[in-house]
Amino acid sequence: MSAYSFKDIITDDLTFTSPEKLGNCYICNLYNDDDLVYVQTPILKISNIKLSNDVESDNYIEVSCDDKQFIDFLLGMDENCVESTFHNSEEWFKKDIPYDAIEHMYENIDLENDKLRINFPYIKEKLQCKIFNNDKKNLEHSELSEDDNIVLILHIKGLKILKEKFYLDF
Repeated sequence: MSAYSFKDIITDDLTFTSPEKLGNCYICNLYNDDDLVYVQTPILKISNIKLSNDVESDNYIEVSCDDKQFIDFLLGMDENCVESTFHNSEEWFKKDIPYDAIEHMYENIDLENDKLRINFPYIKEKLQCKIFNNDKKNLEHSELSEDDNIVLILHIKGLKILKEKFYLDF
């Protein structure tokens, strides 16, 4: 696994695979050349954190971002998702889908007022992300608090396509 700084990724060079069924949705994996896409963020400040031992509840972290270049990167990712879906709609869905319909179905990255919301990933009730401090010591997610500065490594998996909507899954 190699993580790239968001500054080193050209969103137009990223490619999606054709959709594959996974449970009740379809997934289009995202690649940078032949590599999965792991992106290192700039330093972000935790503005809100919701953690619960109940994995069914909404566990997330909300971070403030004042790095315009990173915000532009995220907006570029959204644009690339819509453009790629539009250009591949005939191959992927066996029909031409109008651009405005794709744009309407696409759920943008949760970025409001320069705050990015990221859900904690769980599989079989086990947290699937590691958290480290500046000394590279492993931390529990319960040790995080508001106003902490963090750097994230985001695994941008690809497009998750549901019946009524689709979005970039990370």
